[in-house]
Amino acid sequence: MEREIGAGKRFEVAKFGLGSRRCIVVYEAGLNEVAPLIKKGLTEASKLLDTRNDIIINVYSTEDKFIKNKMNGINGRAYNTCALSLWINKNATQWKRFVISDVAHEFCHVVRFQRIGEKHWTLLDGMVQEGLAQCFAEQVTGRIQSWSNAITREQARAVWAKLSRKLNVEDSTLYYRAFLKRRDNEFPHWSGYTIGYLMIKARLRELGKDWNDVIGMKSKALKGKDFF
Repeated sequence: MEREIGAGKRFEVAKFGLGSRRCIVVYEAGLNEVAPLIKKGLTEASKLLDTRNDIIINVYSTEDKFIKNKMNGINGRAYNTCALSLWINKNATQWKRFVISDVAHEFCHVVRFQRIGEKHWTLLDGMVQEGLAQCFAEQVTGRIQSWSNAITREQARAVWAKLSRKLNVEDSTLYYRAFLKRRDNEFPHWSGYTIGYLMIKARLRELGKDWNDVIGMKSKALKGKDFF
């Protein structure tokens, strides 16, 4: 099925089941290869983690060079308890290899929102949220995402020493600097992602629980004591 949305763009729609739920993928024309990859990724992800809602995924093309060169041609964002978006730069030669990993990552965010709500944005919440998604995507695909090891353990210790005193702070500027800012004299790019990954990776080994038990745990319960 095809329909028109927006100024001159064309979109197509794919639907498939996720257990008792379903997924609707609205993708920009020219990205026809993405729907079966998303289906494969979510089918594998839903074997580990149950969604309580139908899932809506919007997929757009992009010419963003950072996404092409540093993010394997794909970027994603989860918005709430049922919706996420992907942006794909088809100029990245191997973008298809990373669709499953990214959709699993964002699916994990969506399901966590279902369990704990959407308004949990202290620095610790962000680290736990991203750490869970990275570890989940790794289990689904067997591939470690590049932001999971963006800095060395020595660098992570140095950044953690600065951030650990501010874990309960809701500060969007600090969050941006720790996670996303590309040139920051104090926090190397993607520091927050790597620290979150190390934290949750260690904590999952301690807990030994399946994903449906872990995903709804509070951030403080998922913070490990010694994860370096």
